[in-house]
Parts: sequence; structure tokens; C-alpha cells
Amino acid sequence: MTHRPLASLLLTAALPLSLALGACGSEPPAGNTEDRSGLSEPSVTTPTGAPIPTEPADAPAEAPPPDAPPVRPEHADRPALIPPAPGEEGGLPAGRTPLEEGDIEPGGAEDAAQVVQRYGAALEQDDFAAAHALWGDGGKASGMSAAEFADSMAQYEEIYVMTGAPGRPKGAAGSLYVTVPMQMYGRLQSGDTFNRIGPVTLRRVNDVPGSTGAQRRWHISDTDLKAKGTVRVEGE
Repeated sequence: MTHRPLASLLLTAALPLSLALGACGSEPPAGNTEDRSGLSEPSVTTPTGAPIPTEPADAPAEAPPPDAPPVRPEHADRPALIPPAPGEEGGLPAGRTPLEEGDIEPGGAEDAAQVVQRYGAALEQDDFAAAHALWGDGGKASGMSAAEFADSMAQYEEIYVMTGAPGRPKGAAGSLYVTVPMQMYGRLQSGDTFNRIGPVTLRRVNDVPGSTGAQRRWHISDTDLKAKGTVRVEGE
């Protein structure tokens, strides 16, 4: 049996180790693009048969509520306005029963709410004379003449109105009163958006002998719309 010197054995054993260490410190071969900086995202190993993670889908774009008034043709090329929704700050009351469809009892609360709907439609169409006429005493209850009323609306470029369900009629001094929540929003002449919300009070004479048909119809006696909430613009 041949005995090799101890130094030779140590040198022979050290060679593989030195070669391995040299390989670890050498430059990566051409074409190796492994990132060693630690800045890249860590790789994820997906188990066999497991679904591959995907990017979360984009949230659907906001859109006006389905009961929002239709956009007027002259404003169709503009981004839609998204008013505060029912229950949000500046929105109509949430959980209120909507206006009933079908026949409306003359002189009832739903009849009063329809007056507010006509009022809103007139404002949307810039028919301020018709809107003024829905106020009591031939428009005088507004505290303005028809011309003054129109001038007060000149600050608005684009108007939309939504109405809520009416409250219960209350009687006082031979008259009936009912309130209907109303939300008016749109754009000012400056281009800024606005949102106003509050009750519209309507009055009519009770069904008493000697009262006229005009007196027994609902007319607007007061409004208390206040700036509240924020209107968002679609796509912004």
C-alpha cells in the first residue's frame, strides 16, 4: 500500500473547495439577468394546480344614479355629474318610500310632490316663468316678480332636480301644509359644481265651503335649500 504525504492530501482536498468558492465569486455567465440588487419584486412560486395570481380588476367607473334626471342635449358632450346619493351628506333621505305610480289622489301628499316635480322640471328647462307660477298667490309667495325670479337663477348654467317622498299633510288655520325634500345640483356659470338640499313647503286651502279650485290646489309657499355635499364629475 502506497502512503501519500499529508501535505499532498491536504492540497488535494482543498482544490475542490477553492474551485467552488471561486465559482461563487465569479461574474455570472453572459445572458444571466438575475437581479441581485434586492430592488426587484420577489418571485412567487405557484404550487402545481393552483390558480395563477392576477392583478385586481379596476373598480367600475362611477356613474350618475339611475334615477338622476337626463342630461340636456346641449350638455351631452360634458362629463356627467354624480350628485350625493340618498343617505349621503347632501343627498335625499334614505329609506323613504318613493312616489306611488298610478292615480294620485287630488289634494293628497303625492299630489303635492308632483308639483315639486313640475317645479324641478321647469328649472331644468330654464322655464323660470313656469317655475315662478307654481309659487302661491300667482308667484308672489316667492317674494319676487317673475323677472326677479329669473334673474336669481341666472347664476346657474346647468340645473338638475331630484325629489323625495312627501311627508304627511298637516292642517293649520283652514290650510294644509306638506313638505317634500328636494335636491338641486348642477354647474354654475363659473363652471363650478353645486348641490343644494332641503325641504319645499307647499300649501293649499282645506276643503271648506266657499273655497275655489285654485285655492284647493297645492302651491309652493317656502323653500329652504342649503348648500351641502359635493357633486363629483364622472372620470375625475
